[in-house]
Amino acid sequence: MAVRFVSEEFKQEVIELLKFFEKYGIDYDFEYLSDDYDDEVENADNEEDLIIDENYVLPAWFPHSYYDANHTISDLLEVVYDATKVVEFDENKLIGKKVALFCIDNQIQELMHNFDLDIPTIKESIDEQEYSINIVNGLTSYGIKLIIDDLFDKHLPPVDDYDFFIEISAEDTIDVNLIES
Repeated sequence: MAVRFVSEEFKQEVIELLKFFEKYGIDYDFEYLSDDYDDEVENADNEEDLIIDENYVLPAWFPHSYYDANHTISDLLEVVYDATKVVEFDENKLIGKKVALFCIDNQIQELMHNFDLDIPTIKESIDEQEYSINIVNGLTSYGIKLIIDDLFDKHLPPVDDYDFFIEISAEDTIDVNLIES
């Protein structure tokens, strides 16, 4: 089985993502770029080629987190990008170039759970810019930013299924004044 990337540019993006993971202590399972990977041995089985693209699932384990979910390379690239392009960040919010995350406090989370609220994604167009508003949890750029700034420990993991956020995202750049109003 030969392993190929959808493009050389995408391969470079994956290499940069893995360097980011190594720099910040994020473990991952991706052997296809390591020095130990032998494409010749893998080809001996005459299996179908493996094409690595943005939909390839790359398992990653975050420091001090018990969060257990796999994400596509595209998802991982997106949250890392957003976490490295932060405009404003504090204990309650992260505002990046394309996404804003606002923490939902525990009391609101409890109400959402007790009343089994299923809050749908809302799409809103403001000043010719389309925004999506959603409730998210698990892996977010907020958690990645906590890792970058080393603001986590075993009692406060950076990525957790129990941390919920209101996510406002845009295809282009977010208008910070609009988001905070």
